[in-house]
Amino acid sequence: MKILKNILAFSLFIFTLNNGFAQSEKSKTSLQKEFRYTNPITRDSAISMRDHFIIKVDDMWYCVGTSNPVWTGPNPGVRMLISKDLINWKQHSFIIDAKKLPKDTPYNGRFWAPEIHFIQGKYWLTVNSGKVTKEDPKGMATHSVWLFSADKVTGPYKLVNGPLTPQYNNDSTLFEDEDGQVYLYCSGNGLFQAKIDLKTGKLTTPIQKFLDKKTTRMAGMDGWWHRRAFRHQKRGYLFYVFLHLDSRL
Repeated sequence: MKILKNILAFSLFIFTLNNGFAQSEKSKTSLQKEFRYTNPITRDSAISMRDHFIIKVDDMWYCVGTSNPVWTGPNPGVRMLISKDLINWKQHSFIIDAKKLPKDTPYNGRFWAPEIHFIQGKYWLTVNSGKVTKEDPKGMATHSVWLFSADKVTGPYKLVNGPLTPQYNNDSTLFEDEDGQVYLYCSGNGLFQAKIDLKTGKLTTPIQKFLDKKTTRMAGMDGWWHRRAFRHQKRGYLFYVFLHLDSRL
């Protein structure tokens, strides 16, 4: 009887030990599980972009952005992608095709951060670019904001005016207020604003810096990207995403 008790006790010990080990392994497995998400727009390297701007027209989504190469020189232009579900994307066209531009085009540089806004019955495209020369192969010396318009979201887009400012500016966006006045916002060592007449593409007030990059609150900020201006409950909001120097990999 004593031997039987010892066998039962030993069996219970082994069962408890194995069960604890199994629970421990299960816990380790659950801790090792990772959630991974890949942006569907960048999953396909052939159409990958950054600085995406998406607009919906009827039942279709349209996306424009900065095409590669982003930093090393001029890129192929302003690429447009289309999707019905925001997951599956395909290229529609280049609404600005750098290969088809005349050699003396003053905005044949990088085509950074384009946006399309539907305002006053037309589609307005803002593009941030400059002129590529032997002395300035990236077109940064003349990099500024250019305005185009079209009757359809897919174009064709025609140049209205540019550069809109007499200085380096980037990451531009448009905002139409409730009274119909349109504003231009852009970056460039700070944040700038001005009123704009879309029909002529001319600023009706001087471009004014309202937030300086060198201020204490902006210390260490290296970039001003991904912007959005809108009004909600009689209050205006302006969003810019900042890149901190320490966030670079």
